[in-house]
Amino acid sequence: MIKNISAIILLAVIVFGAYRGIATLNTSAKEIEKINAEDIVDALVAESSGKTPKMINDEMRLENVKKNGRQITFLNTVVSASSNEVDPEEVKSIYFPVMSKSLCGNENMLIALSKGVVFRYVYQGNDGKNITEYTIDRTSCGGNS
Repeated sequence: MIKNISAIILLAVIVFGAYRGIATLNTSAKEIEKINAEDIVDALVAESSGKTPKMINDEMRLENVKKNGRQITFLNTVVSASSNEVDPEEVKSIYFPVMSKSLCGNENMLIALSKGVVFRYVYQGNDGKNITEYTIDRTSCGGNS
């Protein structure tokens, strides 16, 4: 079980590093500008194909990456704790700022967000029950809806 806030911060940094290996849009910003949102989502999900489930560290496993229209969902499991052992607000308060800063600070992902791509992060306990979830969209980066 995640014991303290510094462990969660470290976990968030490690998780983002692992996500970068899953979905990165490895192409130039000029090329991404030419691609529509649905094709960007398809490319990101295809890039993750065969790479999940993936242990992010001893505590977290990325189960899968799925698409629903312009939304990409990352399903994560805290493997060491059930859903009732993890504080949902603590998870959200740590992960949302780390993930939004990382996405908003990446030129390619910022282009994807500006085209309406939405990143949804779902966290569940080892019992398969949801702990929390959040989305990152263009408004998360200060863009207009």
